[in-house]
Amino acid sequence: RETETETETETDAEKTGTMRSRWSFLIGFTHGVASPSGILSVLPGVVLDDHGKASAYLIAFFVTSTTAMGVFAGVFGAAASLAQERAGRKSRFEKAKASDSDSRVTDAPTKVAMALNLFAGLAAVAIGVVWLVLSSLGKLGDL
Repeated sequence: RETETETETETDAEKTGTMRSRWSFLIGFTHGVASPSGILSVLPGVVLDDHGKASAYLIAFFVTSTTAMGVFAGVFGAAASLAQERAGRKSRFEKAKASDSDSRVTDAPTKVAMALNLFAGLAAVAIGVVWLVLSSLGKLGDL
């Protein structure tokens, strides 16, 4: 009976993971298509007079940008998963150590995930602000 429940839970987890992957891909694809950076990054390939060089540029751009995004997502996902796992182990240990009367319900892995998402969001906003300030001062090209 326990094995059936574990198998059903794993199947539910696999379904959730597949659904998250599909949504992540769809959102990323939509952002990629909607942003002007996709057009701006391809422009050098369009204006090159040599078709071979233009093709090489576009292929290199596609491969390197996809690889860089994949590596970043993989590293961030692995760090988040590891942090959640460690927080979960610590949370279970603390709950086992505490008595029933003074323990409170906390979901440490969820808190870790929220903190990582908050950090990533704040970092994105900070990078955007720096980008805008440097652009308005005309110093972005100096970097």
